[in-house]
Amino acid sequence: MKNLKSLLMSLLAVAVLALTACTGPEGPAGKDGTNGTSGKDGAAGTAGCITCHGNEDVDMKIGQYEMSMHGEGAVWIEEAGRAACGACHQGAGFAEAVALGTLDPKSSITGPIDCKTCHTIHTKYDNTDFALRLTSAIQLRENDANPAEKVDFKGAGNTCARCHQARIINRNNAAGFDTISGTTGYTRLGPHYGMAANIVTWKGIQEFGAALPEQINPHASISCVTCHMGLDTANLASGGHTFKMTTASLANMIAKNIKDGKNTGCVCHNDPVALAKGTLGKAVAADIALIRAKLIEKNFLYIPDPTGLTTAQIILGEYIKVPDGKKFAMPKDDASMVMDYQFVSKDRSNGAHNPKMVPALVAKLKTALGI
Repeated sequence: MKNLKSLLMSLLAVAVLALTACTGPEGPAGKDGTNGTSGKDGAAGTAGCITCHGNEDVDMKIGQYEMSMHGEGAVWIEEAGRAACGACHQGAGFAEAVALGTLDPKSSITGPIDCKTCHTIHTKYDNTDFALRLTSAIQLRENDANPAEKVDFKGAGNTCARCHQARIINRNNAAGFDTISGTTGYTRLGPHYGMAANIVTWKGIQEFGAALPEQINPHASISCVTCHMGLDTANLASGGHTFKMTTASLANMIAKNIKDGKNTGCVCHNDPVALAKGTLGKAVAADIALIRAKLIEKNFLYIPDPTGLTTAQIILGEYIKVPDGKKFAMPKDDASMVMDYQFVSKDRSNGAHNPKMVPALVAKLKTALGI
């Protein structure tokens, strides 16, 4: 072993001497070669993002959306994962149903209602991402007279109407609505919530007795976004992507349009001061309150426990009352009166969505109930 170690050391020494002997003085440097062709600069990593992110207009819209009922997320969290509710309560469900051309999604995919619900966000990373997923005429779920009819809410308004309409009232048949049942103190029979599309078009309304003669709705000729997404520069917490609209903000918008000579969308409202008073809406709201009280007196209307609920939430939770949670018979006209109340109360526009037909139906209800 000792001899092997000595041999290895001797070989290493010889190798070092050999390498040293091969190193000489450095020669003169050669001429520089020709420079290569410069390549093109690549796109900035954030070039597409800047189209939207960091844009003051988009930032304002995002801020407004966070103040909206959609942005709060309650309707998504409440129904997350339920395919039967996904077309409206889930952002991804809405997008899937629209892409499939169906009323409801096929899967139970979920996701919050956000920019990608209505817009084709993050597709090309340019201005085309703002395009709406749906602008064509839609089919109403509840439209007994003509179920296959397509109704046009003027382009962008179709995106709104797709969800803001009555769900199918599945007990509307030859037997009427006279079989009422429930597992608690109420039945879910009714139009559900936010049925603005039906109020605007006056289609699918479950009127009791003889139907009212239909009058032309001046608001049916304008898109939902004309009012609900109009910009009140005096109050950015109204309109735009908050989708909220008050008579005061609408009056501000119209006053500015008149000043600028652009009052084309609201030609019937040429007096912003009178509009701001909301006379019609206040009168209809007062009558709806009287109708509600009479329905409660007749033991027709179920009222949810008000603890922790706002007035609006209480109204949304009102349905036909089921005594002791047991099945019972209720005449069709009585059931229809409660549903008519649901249509005008849960629409919550106090006649603004149809200023001729809503007051007429409210008056009809008052007469029938002896108010």
